[in-house]
Amino acid sequence: MKLLIFLFFIIILTALSVYIWLHYLTPDPKYDAQNIPQAFMYEYNIEKLFWKRPSGPPTVAIQVGHLDIADLPDELKDLREDTGAEYGSIEEVNVNKTIADLVAEDLKQDHISVTILPAMIPQGFYADAFVAIHADGNADTSRNGYKSAIPLHDLTDKANILKKDIDQSYLSETGMRPDAPENVTIDMKAYYPFSWWRFNHALSPFTPAMIVETGYISNFSDQEIIVNDPQLPAHAIAGGIETYLNQEHL
Repeated sequence: MKLLIFLFFIIILTALSVYIWLHYLTPDPKYDAQNIPQAFMYEYNIEKLFWKRPSGPPTVAIQVGHLDIADLPDELKDLREDTGAEYGSIEEVNVNKTIADLVAEDLKQDHISVTILPAMIPQGFYADAFVAIHADGNADTSRNGYKSAIPLHDLTDKANILKKDIDQSYLSETGMRPDAPENVTIDMKAYYPFSWWRFNHALSPFTPAMIVETGYISNFSDQEIIVNDPQLPAHAIAGGIETYLNQEHL
């Protein structure tokens, strides 16, 4: 009997210790952007045992890159000045917002719940698919093309499928060429909404996510698509998202 009481005490003490440890384990920008600390992976693996997708219709989040960037919280204060690319009178943030709004319209017509997000992500935000919309700019006006990236650490094992569906739809419908692979930067793969172990204002690790660079606002051929005909890239992105949701039976 004493042994059972002792074992029960040990179990309760262990459970309490784990709870306290996880409860006070908080993200910190000081952590490595490219590697998830072991403690956070332990936390994730425990949450995964009990996590279930919220019931209801499919949900999609579209982030407008750089929108209201000055409102980022202190943990992301170093990014507040990053207002996006500019070329002449063209501002990236406006291109991003126009395309994002049109993507949302397309999806809502098919009864898909859509949330438009600014630069700041609600803490632990979950969606069945998250797509951050950006556009590029470069002093070399001949550089053009579309590119995208998924998180360095995709714990959902679904972001690569989302990426494939959107990439195929985008390149096919817009006729745009893919940008050179070396232009897909670590900043894209370690994009702050993906870094849930570094920032409180980041996505849930259970959210399939990607970032797209729709083209170069500094290139005239890309401008024709993303600036002068934004419905085209928006429809392509929405189509890719819908393909993905259908594959996931959502």
